[in-house]
Amino acid sequence: HLPLWANIFLVFVATMLVSFFASRFKNLWSMPLSLLLSILIFLACSFLFDLYNILINYSVPFAGMFFSYITIILYRSSTEEREKRKIRAMFGKYVSPEVVAQMMDHPPELGGVDKELTVFFSDIRGFTSLSETLTPQELVKHLNEYLSAMTDIILETGGTLDKYVGDEIMCFWGAPLEVQDHAFRACQCALLQKKKLAELNEQWPMEKRLAIGIGLNTGIMTV
Repeated sequence: HLPLWANIFLVFVATMLVSFFASRFKNLWSMPLSLLLSILIFLACSFLFDLYNILINYSVPFAGMFFSYITIILYRSSTEEREKRKIRAMFGKYVSPEVVAQMMDHPPELGGVDKELTVFFSDIRGFTSLSETLTPQELVKHLNEYLSAMTDIILETGGTLDKYVGDEIMCFWGAPLEVQDHAFRACQCALLQKKKLAELNEQWPMEKRLAIGIGLNTGIMTV
């Protein structure tokens, strides 16, 4: 029989290796590596018994590896799912589903960092005069239709919605996920919004037609 200290050492090393694989690698890699390790230990046990009559109880290190792997995978699954729910809750209203999906794999730094971004703001020209000609219900419905169409374009171009201030929209590109062409995307969004607004104006009566002003700026910002 293998001495007790050697058995303990074998179980410790095998368990630690599997724990390392399970905690540091994705399942795609950790499972094959853990299976390979268990097969190698089994072959080593067979080899020592056949050639040197040394008996090793393989079930003990295997049980240690199996339960360590299962425990760590279950723990990672629960904590990672909790982090994903947190990210979805925080950013689901402000960025597109595609961006949220990318953030699952690359969580953003939530502390405030300096980055070069492009910020966008727009508002409706003559909004005060327009609001005086409509009832509150009509104004809300009209504004919702306009804001929804403009926001869809922001999200389609990978922008992050910052806020609405009455009829004003503020958003930016380059955070929480970094994009190199943030200035291009902001310009693209502005042009698409002007085009979309022209289409909406054709559907609206003359007294409800809108004109907007758009401002863009690229620079270092704390986000």
